[in-house]
Amino acid sequence: MRKELKSKSRRKWLIGGSLAFASVALLTTGFATWVIGTQQTSGDGKVNIGVDTAKDNSVELTFSLDDTDKKIFVAENAGNSNSNLTIERDEADTVSKPDWDIKIKDLNIVVGETFYNSIKGKELKIAFELQKGVTKGDINSVTDDKVGVRGETGPSWNYIELAKSKFDVTLPESYPTSGKIYDINDTPDNKTFSFTWGSYFGEKAPSDFYKGKEESRGSQTLREYYQKALQELQAMKTALNGGELTLTATFEYGQTTVGK
Repeated sequence: MRKELKSKSRRKWLIGGSLAFASVALLTTGFATWVIGTQQTSGDGKVNIGVDTAKDNSVELTFSLDDTDKKIFVAENAGNSNSNLTIERDEADTVSKPDWDIKIKDLNIVVGETFYNSIKGKELKIAFELQKGVTKGDINSVTDDKVGVRGETGPSWNYIELAKSKFDVTLPESYPTSGKIYDINDTPDNKTFSFTWGSYFGEKAPSDFYKGKEESRGSQTLREYYQKALQELQAMKTALNGGELTLTATFEYGQTTVGK
């Protein structure tokens, strides 16, 4: 794989004289099939991280990632926009550059003619979600606000999220013989799928997030504040490095969804 994580990365966040290796190699992989009908669903009962399957009799969604491009590398570009949290990388180091993109190999929807007729005129979308249904041991979920500047309690934040979570689906004017109403290979621009920084960092790069929150640090000295920021980055590395996330595709039609 061209995006394998090297055991020793040159990328680092520098805080004062200390450094934290916060480059994360994250593998998202999966093959999911949903078939939704009008009454009852049945599944094979086998659900693993990266694999979700459920079936019934009227609509089938098939989704898989490109085996040659299904890893992301979570990192910041080198720079010193925040003098208290600079990002350094050797120019020769091409392994630890940020890589937030994966590619979809197959994504298609096949329906029966009765179902096709029932969704005419409805708003159709394919929605994507990370860690759908994962309530225990979610490596992308975090609740600990060590720097104390987020000002929120309750639901957890996430380290990374999807840059775009929905695609529109245009229904063919007439029912296709194959029953296939959507094939992502017909719209190749949609095959590249991107991730970005999540709610834990205010949807910003960490160096920008911490810089923007300096005035909210309360009685903490600047050094204490960035030491805690360092701890948060180290915790992210521990949680995500080398891990896997489930990426789920769901067909939404009107008020009804396939995959939920």
